[in-house]
Amino acid sequence: MRPESEYPNFPEYPGPSPQQIFYNTRDFQLAGSDWTQLPDSPLTDEEKSAWAKYRQELRDLPDTKGKETQPFTENWPVAPALGKVPHTLASKLGLA
Repeated sequence: MRPESEYPNFPEYPGPSPQQIFYNTRDFQLAGSDWTQLPDSPLTDEEKSAWAKYRQELRDLPDTKGKETQPFTENWPVAPALGKVPHTLASKLGLA
């Protein structure tokens, strides 16, 4: 085994910033709800509208909350209820 002094000194990775965590979380939530806006989604027009509003609220978060957004204390919008979702989709989403 080599002595520790022979290993290179790599700088410590500081991890993602709070802003990076915020944007990653928001983008994940947007991507996870993309299906709700597809023309062949099983949602009614009213449900699609509710999801569109939710998605817009997610996109508006950085503008409405300022640059010092804290990802763990943020008042995130709540996703609408899914209503009647086909059983196979509900089971894939862990809802059945």
